[in-house]
Amino acid sequence: DDTTELTVYRVAQEALTNALRHSGARRIELVARRDPRRPGVAQIIVSDDGRGLAAGSAPGNGIRGMRERVASIGGRLAIGPSAEGGVRVEAEVPLEGVAMQEAI
Repeated sequence: DDTTELTVYRVAQEALTNALRHSGARRIELVARRDPRRPGVAQIIVSDDGRGLAAGSAPGNGIRGMRERVASIGGRLAIGPSAEGGVRVEAEVPLEGVAMQEAI
């Protein structure tokens, strides 16, 4: 469905934009895939090796927008430290009614 596809796109776009603008990262990774444990769920994961989240900082409009979009379609969004010390954004969205093409 168009709403789910737009949500996946916007979450990836916002997470990448935040990493590029604010993290000082040398490496940013984007993974978009079907959840191997739950075929009806897509995962979008963006992680970086930048500065990480500032302690006590309030989420900006972009993070609020990601949360609202994902919640509106019954998904889940988690934002926290990455294994590399930067930030990891992970969204899970249901794929009911969405035809996903396999990447080659």
